[in-house]
Amino acid sequence: MGSARVEGPRLEAGLLPRVMAGVHLRPAVQRRLAGVAEIIERERLWHPVALCRILPASLEGPSGVRLDSGHVVEGDMEWLAGAREVAIVLVTLGAAWSEAVAACFRRDEPLRGYLLDDIGTTLLERLSRRLEAMARLSAHRRGLQAGSPRQPGQPGLPLSAQPLLAELAEARSIGIEVTATGMLAPVKSLSMIIGIGHGLPRWTQKDACLECPAFARCDHRRSAERCQ
Repeated sequence: MGSARVEGPRLEAGLLPRVMAGVHLRPAVQRRLAGVAEIIERERLWHPVALCRILPASLEGPSGVRLDSGHVVEGDMEWLAGAREVAIVLVTLGAAWSEAVAACFRRDEPLRGYLLDDIGTTLLERLSRRLEAMARLSAHRRGLQAGSPRQPGQPGLPLSAQPLLAELAEARSIGIEVTATGMLAPVKSLSMIIGIGHGLPRWTQKDACLECPAFARCDHRRSAERCQ
């Protein structure tokens, strides 16, 4: 139906300062944040960009959803029951962020590298929620509802769907590629599907985290446990 590129103030507004302010560390480590902020500013790392493509869709039983492009996304698709469209969303911090992390480790600054990597992960999570909210508002304006998103690799959407989603949304136009293992490059990138229609199921961030296979070893599980 349509594609939209989102970047600049609409995507960035106020996010980086809030994430930086929310980093709680021991006083001796907290001082290192100034150095991380300096890297972000000096190397102009904070310029996220996102794509959203909306396609008419119909559920083909519980094991797949057919898009009007003729493609079928396979998986346990009961969470898309009630969808008449799907929004395919991709967002990235860009290659420069990952390169800056690697540079910190090459300079034997592992703590700065870890902090920069962790901040990047948190920013990506917050960006995904902002994009979800944008999709929900857009659907509401058309008299529809948006369900909660799924990312490839999460229950209900296999990682094998990643190449198709990237192709349909023209991920390369914002510098995103799919690796041979189905992951996205640059590393600080993600994709997700949001169902749009009526009566779609919704769940909290906490629900999504608790059913993630990697939850037990996730560095962000404490923040997830606080989500309501």
